[in-house]
Amino acid sequence: MPREEYAADPFRGCQDFADLLGQVSASYASAKRVAAFALRHAYLSDGLHDALLLELASGPSHARLNKLYVLDLLCQDGSERGGGVYRELTAPKITEVVEAVVSEEVAGRVNAIAVLQLLERWKLKGIFTNQDLEEGMEVARKASRIPIGQGDEQGLGKTEATHRMEEDRERHKREREDVWSRGREDEGEEDAEFHTAWTLAARDEEKRAQGWDALRWEREENARYLPGEAFSIWETRLKQHGYLGREN
Repeated sequence: MPREEYAADPFRGCQDFADLLGQVSASYASAKRVAAFALRHAYLSDGLHDALLLELASGPSHARLNKLYVLDLLCQDGSERGGGVYRELTAPKITEVVEAVVSEEVAGRVNAIAVLQLLERWKLKGIFTNQDLEEGMEVARKASRIPIGQGDEQGLGKTEATHRMEEDRERHKREREDVWSRGREDEGEEDAEFHTAWTLAARDEEKRAQGWDALRWEREENARYLPGEAFSIWETRLKQHGYLGREN
């Protein structure tokens, strides 16, 4: 097909993109396929970006994160006609992006920590300026402090919580790979990897200095964001892998 196959019908191009977003999963291959569509049809960038913003606010919590990671791939693309365009469109709307994924209902608030981590990576890699990110990061921080109780009628159901945990594993695996495969464009590969590893190690040391126990911290976070039966499922899985029952 010609490169500008949607030039005569931009609406159809945006609709096809929205359909792809509705099917995206947590796997890197899935997100990359959807991002590739937006990069290939960057001549529709305004409409595609608007469609992405609309889709970010729809669907269950894990689906919103999947769509956000499509935006992440677009913004990390190094081409001026591709990623450069989407970074320019995203910069003034970062707070809107965060508010869409971290909405007021429980399904949105459970995304707060993951969104905050993504914004911190953008900051670390210099994809956006501190000024661009500041307000959005504050929105995510505030949402992450709101407790989610077991009695909340809009809490995650057992099926959605289980699905979310499976997709979180895939995302975390991809993020670990991303740490070592990406770096600042102005650094060599070896220097970029060292810089990233050093930064993450420093953060871990800071947590230890503050008296954080990694396992207990993880349990506390999941207790807040996986109410009721969903959290008991998480505890059961940790026990199966020998991570619980050994605390002092």
